[in-house]
Amino acid sequence: MAEICKNRGQMIRPNFNETELYSGSPDAPECHYLDDRVLDALQCLRNWSGAPIKITSTFRTELHNNSLERASKTSQHLKGRAIDFRWADRKDHDKYIKRIREALICSKNANQYDVQVLTNCIYNNGIRGMGFYETFMHIDTRLGIDGNPPQMGMWDTTNNKYDDFKLTGEWYRDSV
Repeated sequence: MAEICKNRGQMIRPNFNETELYSGSPDAPECHYLDDRVLDALQCLRNWSGAPIKITSTFRTELHNNSLERASKTSQHLKGRAIDFRWADRKDHDKYIKRIREALICSKNANQYDVQVLTNCIYNNGIRGMGFYETFMHIDTRLGIDGNPPQMGMWDTTNNKYDDFKLTGEWYRDSV
């Protein structure tokens, strides 16, 4: 786990520092932790795209999480195991989300380089939760009930913004 502190500003990964990774919770402690694997996956996605990424959510306190309308009561953000992000440029964001979906959702039209790199970025870094939203993406390193990594959980609230796939955990399980 990487320690993220409020006013240090140290580089945590080559393209991400503590300031951008520090919790947005108003009642956040001076320092909190983020899972190294979710940070590695984020950096891998940044390397793959070559484009700046803006962090929209990392660690959340229970008070902050409870104030969010659609946040899960068992959110991985509460454990420092999740990051929400978007590419800084909106056109880049849509382009890269489309490429991620093509590469990871069994599209016959996917670029094979994307398939190889994104498989490494996501699966080999322990990402087991992936959510697609209209303005951001969520990745997390959730554990199963037994403490081991579960099968990939995916969800999609984009209303077919990028393609015709409607992602669910059941769809993913049945497709691989």
